[in-house]
Amino acid sequence: MADLVPLRLQLVEPGWADRVPSPAHDSMNAKERRAYLEECPDSYFAVTRSLDDLPVGTEMTVNELLSLGRDSLDLLVEKGAFGELREPGMYVYGLDDGRHSQAGILCGSSTTDFEHGLIRAHERVFGAQRDHLAKHFEIVGSQSSPIVMAHRDNDAIDAIVTSAMQQQPLLDFVMPDGLRQRIWPLDDSLSRTVKELVADTPLYIIDGHHRTGAAQAYLFEAGPGSADHMLTAVFPASQMRSLAFHRWLRSDDDCRWLFEGMTERFPTRTMASDELDGLHVDELAIYHRREWTAVELPNLPDGDALSRLDPVRLQRHLLGPHVGIDESAPRSRLDYVSDKTIGQLMELVDHGSGALVLMRPIEMGALFDVADAGQIMPPKSTYFMPKARSGVVLRPL
Repeated sequence: MADLVPLRLQLVEPGWADRVPSPAHDSMNAKERRAYLEECPDSYFAVTRSLDDLPVGTEMTVNELLSLGRDSLDLLVEKGAFGELREPGMYVYGLDDGRHSQAGILCGSSTTDFEHGLIRAHERVFGAQRDHLAKHFEIVGSQSSPIVMAHRDNDAIDAIVTSAMQQQPLLDFVMPDGLRQRIWPLDDSLSRTVKELVADTPLYIIDGHHRTGAAQAYLFEAGPGSADHMLTAVFPASQMRSLAFHRWLRSDDDCRWLFEGMTERFPTRTMASDELDGLHVDELAIYHRREWTAVELPNLPDGDALSRLDPVRLQRHLLGPHVGIDESAPRSRLDYVSDKTIGQLMELVDHGSGALVLMRPIEMGALFDVADAGQIMPPKSTYFMPKARSGVVLRPL
């Protein structure tokens, strides 16, 4: 049974809430993160930065970088950025970016539930990134980035969350980018009820596959103790806002092979941008040279959960056999674009080059089916907003 537990946490102090919590790491490139940290030196980016985020020309080993992160965290704690360590508890955690709001349970999830199939994944975990994060846990000695998971909808859990949100929140602030974050306490009785309600259902990782793998690696090295559970935010499936990662082919040569393969093997038709809502379920829309083309791709013959996804059909029918791009293609040939309007996507290609393939968001039911089957989606198949942030809570290990 999936195991959720109360955790001892420190909350960012309200007077520091506009400075310490950091933007989502993958919403910025390294240059943007360096600029942000220079402007906001108290940001939690100082704790979680990578080697790429250091000033240009700085040479440092990974251990030196992580020790610098530990020093940055110690300085924040010393300056009073985080409150006192609270008694073990569960919390309701609310996110609202002005376009979408969601609320779930902030707690601990069992590190070993992943290997037992009670926590399920849909993305591949790469060893180098996992090991770096495990080393971060060891040297920095704290967790602050919640692993985001989803559970199947449960009216009883929804009622508990809704009731908690009628109280005065412990924390309520809006970040410079407009994300509002709120935290409410759950009493011990309601925490036990949540634990019982979730016990009979698997949990699905939405954001934090590498942090989950890192927690396993850290537990293996450190042994039983505070690493037994991971800092986790668990939301109901119906509240998750799934967006698409569109594929942008940057090379005109790649586009030529793409269109030759399309027109030779599959039905195509030109269409206007205002006709995209009428795209057939088997069609993908491609924007190239100021024109939209719909290509009809057949369902893959194996018919499993993975083969029905648009990124998989695109890869196996077109990108692989005709363009020669595999799923781990270097970003110089294939880029990923998300959270933009159709007009912004068209402008992006018009001012650049290549072609953009429009992807549909992966529905939660499809994500559950893939994870239940133990399958792995191609890179950048899913993108969820809003994102939980680092620097809101601190969980010492």
